[in-house]
Amino acid sequence: MTLRILLKNKKLSAINIFGLAIGLAASVLIVLYVNAEFSFDSFHSQADRIYRVESNFYEGDVLTDAWATSAFGYGQAMKNNMSGVEAFARLALDQTEQIVGYNNDYIREKGVTYTDPSFFEIFDFKLLEGDKSTMLLNPTSVVISQKVALKLFKGEPALGKVISFGTKSSVQKYEVTGVIEDLPKNSHIQFDYFISINSLPDWKKDFWYLHEAYTYVLLNKNVTAESIEKAFPEMAENYKTEAALKSKTWSVSLVPLRSIHLNAWKQYERETKGNKVTLYSLLLVAIMLLTIAWSNYVNISIAQSYERTMEIAVKKVHGIGRKMLLGQFMFESLFTNSMALVLSVILIFIALPSLSHLVDSELLFLPLSQSYFWIAAGLIFIVGVLLSGFYPAFVLSSFKPIEMLKGKLKASNKRLSPLSFLVVIQLVMSLFLIIGTLTVYNQIQFMQIQSLGINIDDKVVLKFPAKTEDMEQKIKSFTEKLKSRHDIKGVTLSGSIPGMEVAMFASNKLKSATADKNRLYEMLTIDYDYLDTYKIEVLEGRSYDKSYGDEKNNIMINEASLKSLEIPNAKDAIGKEVFLEGQPEPYKIIGVTENWHQKSLNNSYTPIMFILNGTIGWIPPAYITVSFTGNNIDNLISGVENTWKTYFESSSFDYFFTDSFYNAQYRSDKNHRTILTFFTILALIVTCLGLYALTALTAHKRTKEIGVRKVLGANTLELVTMLSKDFINLTLVAFLIVIPIAWYLMHAWLQGFAFHIGIQWEVFIIAGFTVLIITLATISFQSFKVANANPAKSLRTE
Repeated sequence: MTLRILLKNKKLSAINIFGLAIGLAASVLIVLYVNAEFSFDSFHSQADRIYRVESNFYEGDVLTDAWATSAFGYGQAMKNNMSGVEAFARLALDQTEQIVGYNNDYIREKGVTYTDPSFFEIFDFKLLEGDKSTMLLNPTSVVISQKVALKLFKGEPALGKVISFGTKSSVQKYEVTGVIEDLPKNSHIQFDYFISINSLPDWKKDFWYLHEAYTYVLLNKNVTAESIEKAFPEMAENYKTEAALKSKTWSVSLVPLRSIHLNAWKQYERETKGNKVTLYSLLLVAIMLLTIAWSNYVNISIAQSYERTMEIAVKKVHGIGRKMLLGQFMFESLFTNSMALVLSVILIFIALPSLSHLVDSELLFLPLSQSYFWIAAGLIFIVGVLLSGFYPAFVLSSFKPIEMLKGKLKASNKRLSPLSFLVVIQLVMSLFLIIGTLTVYNQIQFMQIQSLGINIDDKVVLKFPAKTEDMEQKIKSFTEKLKSRHDIKGVTLSGSIPGMEVAMFASNKLKSATADKNRLYEMLTIDYDYLDTYKIEVLEGRSYDKSYGDEKNNIMINEASLKSLEIPNAKDAIGKEVFLEGQPEPYKIIGVTENWHQKSLNNSYTPIMFILNGTIGWIPPAYITVSFTGNNIDNLISGVENTWKTYFESSSFDYFFTDSFYNAQYRSDKNHRTILTFFTILALIVTCLGLYALTALTAHKRTKEIGVRKVLGANTLELVTMLSKDFINLTLVAFLIVIPIAWYLMHAWLQGFAFHIGIQWEVFIIAGFTVLIITLATISFQSFKVANANPAKSLRTE
């Protein structure tokens, strides 16, 4: 019976099923993506008790600095002084990139850390070889991942092999004492080499003035993170032995392990973060898509009801009660939703690989073995059947048989009033998705075309070599050799380059200021050519200049530093002296530069101080920027690499282009835009399918009226206008409703960017016209078809 009814209206049935399938498939894909993001770090058995210790510094009640890291000494001090801390483990972040060597092969690896033996006791990373309790006790031991073992040893046993690790300051050898399974992609911890922290000097392991470690604590059961956070400042007073930051309150936040991935990014944080706002907005899109699809079903079913009045009337006359009719229509809903479900599964399997590629995620997969997936899918299906089936069933079964048989229902000229509400909802959602997509697109465009205050074009950056004999002289000879090339304009050495944190923080103050004015500044070590290479404008004073002799007692600052130093303007800063952390003599300010975007426009300007390379030993240069001319990039890179090998044969040659590196910061935002665009198009398709079906039914219902009007002289345009008027009015109503909602939500979303566009009214106008044009195009086909029909035939059918 149900199948016969579906086949009777093949076109509308197909639209119903296909629309529902698209809505279900798109919603499931969104949920898979959101679920993958929320699954980070939830696989550890003790995840409920593991927290990352993050640093906060206060001046009075004002939070002045917040870092994701902590000092190396925090963990041991918390374990010694706080009974609620059961265990702790650190991951050092200050030397994560090293040259790894085995059998005279050298590769630069980014996933190197130093950790405590307790690390693999707290976390559940799977150990393949080695003894968990002893493998990191020896200072010369290292645990590696499975993929690294395969890469280095080509299938030979890894345990006992010795590999070298080279940094700018040393080369050390370590014995492999353990192999772990590759870390899951949904872990914020991503390292391949875990060197014993016992290899670090004793002073560093307990040092409170080097906040370059992730510290994780395992709390005892029934101990709250708040109690530890509250007790920390008092304990910290006993460890603040240096002058730096002594006037500040040292505090910590204990961030639950599962929350780390989706928390807002903080300084010193190395992993790529998720965005909770984006995920919630995608869930909203999923709900919208489902609502649009289910609304289509309800609309089409009710509109079709006017064609089924005789069928229902006959059944009622033969004694079939309302409950049985309700059951019949609910079964029809179940059948239609089931067919849509099957089709949606096919669509999901087709679309999943493309979506994974689109969002650059390896975490998208159907968790078919997980019970929660089937429970969620079952609930959505049942809710869909009930929501889409109940209202049409209720309306259809409530018709009075006498009125049906007299044809009153059929003859009545009810327009779309019972359906208008759902149509408006569909249009509101479609409008909102278009406005949202355009706003995201414009914001990303804004960030990419905005002046950065620096020039990042035509520059290739080389990573510093590992320590070697006569390192300083070799670097000097290498750079001079590069400068002699005709296709190289300049070479400069620095501690950081645009697109990354400067990160080297020091607590500094004006010589004339009191101790409580010590504040944190990023320290960027450069040479004489850095500012000119990157075209950073000097606002006041001058740049470093060799003609002035030894400049190592001079510093430069950016505009953001003026406020922190409490200097009213750039001119007043010149000649003032600043005490840098750990330095006995003050440094003179010789120049103030304009602010520039060291990182993406998601971030505010930060106070930065320039020092010359070699001024402070713990802030070494790390990058060699080569500014080039011409388009023969391959020849340039090949030539530079050949020169490199003559000086640094024990270091791999690693480079990247500054512009590509800088723009990679927007990868997450672009993924967001791509996903939103993709699902907005799907929402529009589903909406159009519903409008098309609804127009067909409405036109059919008014066939007699149209025939009469044509006999009386109405032309095609007047009839098309008559048929379209209702939908145009609904579009206008939807537009008026969406304006305040979209404005509020888009305004809130933009506030998450340090630099952002304002709400653009043209976006609303474009969205309104887009939906209006799509609506007219969708309904025009049916309207013209009916308006051009033979009136005699139309009247005869009635």
